[in-house]
Amino acid sequence: MIRVPARFSGPIGYANGGWIGGLLAAESDLDPAMVTLRKPVPLETDLHFDGANLTLADTVLAEVTTADFTYPIPEPITRAEAEAAQAQSPVQASENYGTCLVCGVERTDGFQLRPGPVAGRPHTVACIWQPGRTQPPLPVDAAIAAVWAALDCPGAWTQELLIQPMLLGRMMVSILDIPDLTPGATDDYIVIGHAEGAQGRKVFTTTALYDTEQNLIAHAEATWITVDAHPRSRDS
Repeated sequence: MIRVPARFSGPIGYANGGWIGGLLAAESDLDPAMVTLRKPVPLETDLHFDGANLTLADTVLAEVTTADFTYPIPEPITRAEAEAAQAQSPVQASENYGTCLVCGVERTDGFQLRPGPVAGRPHTVACIWQPGRTQPPLPVDAAIAAVWAALDCPGAWTQELLIQPMLLGRMMVSILDIPDLTPGATDDYIVIGHAEGAQGRKVFTTTALYDTEQNLIAHAEATWITVDAHPRSRDS
């Protein structure tokens, strides 16, 4: 059984796509892994996972398998460049994203990522992640889910997300090292997102997680689906 606590929500009252993807990758012991989200994953609900499919009753919510990457990994930047990008972040309170675990400005218990445009790097955003300073602390045994989540939203913010809503459809992640989630840990990380293009309603992005010495920690590719409006929360 897998159950996502309410704290780990994404847009509009469902599980954050990166977080649930990381949970499934960890449970299936796959790395790199690819998770395809078929339906929004409800919070505070017992879900069945057989190592390949996450289901609720007879409905398949998500699938996990091995990953095959297509795009180059975003190149590292300096901490100063990431801080300058973050200072220009378009992330703000919004109907769709204000309560997101990763980027929601209404969340005091989330990652508080604020991706913004990187100077001289078209279609690229970046920000700082401080996992050890999250309050309350993130579960140390959920580090894989935390990495997936940190690689999720920065990809979406390469787009005009406040104008054109999107939902995560598929995400592939490879983790080279595990960041320190120990409460009080002072290690900072740089998250970079890059827009790779679009095809119809599909938007393709890459993201990468580096330490401040520009060592690669993890990287991801994602496929997003543009929508007219996000699905309503099951609580609304």
